[in-house]
Amino acid sequence: MIDANEFFREVTLRLCSHLEIEEGLRACITYLYSVYVTVTGTLVGEVYYDGYKIGVFDLGSPTSTTGSGIFYQNGSSTYLLP
Repeated sequence: MIDANEFFREVTLRLCSHLEIEEGLRACITYLYSVYVTVTGTLVGEVYYDGYKIGVFDLGSPTSTTGSGIFYQNGSSTYLLP
């Protein structure tokens, strides 16, 4: 299990080390995926609409990707909820 202080530090460094928010978020997602998948085997995102949770999805299983997906610069992924 990762130390909470180390986890917060790593996420903050990745988010704040980029001038473009998209690059910082991509770096955070990549880090979260590498840490969380090691522990649980999956990284799940939650989707909210008007403050209500409407679904969850596995970040490792996109419906479609462009540019190698969200884990690479200028890549994107699409997720359809059940």
